[in-house]
Amino acid sequence: MKSQIIMSHNGYMMTNIYFGEISIGDEIASIEERMEFENGEAIKKIKVMVCDYTKANIKDFSAEDMLREIQLLCKAAKSNPNITLIGIAPRRFDFGLARMWQAYAEYNEPLPWKTHVVKTIEEANDIINGILNGRDE
Repeated sequence: MKSQIIMSHNGYMMTNIYFGEISIGDEIASIEERMEFENGEAIKKIKVMVCDYTKANIKDFSAEDMLREIQLLCKAAKSNPNITLIGIAPRRFDFGLARMWQAYAEYNEPLPWKTHVVKTIEEANDIINGILNGRDE
């Protein structure tokens, strides 16, 4: 798995683009990398975090792994509880896994961030534009 982190919109938006096959271990390693990257003041400014799985194939996710990942994100959320997290997952299987992840994030390990799962970049852009233009999405 490869991933690329892009900061944009004057630091208000961070995009993590994934390439190739990814497993929960890869995703957790990416979160740990982002947590290092976000240390300090950078995470406090972020309003939107996008995880783009358009060019990735998700594999090897279990409920336990999802909970582990969400616990890591909850730790990161202590620095900024006001982030909106958007997952872009265009394929049915990946979208279904992302929705399961979202349910875990909302109910089992309450992640304070607002979460959205969408199938297209256009859907994500509608949410992003609303947030960056001051509308609560």
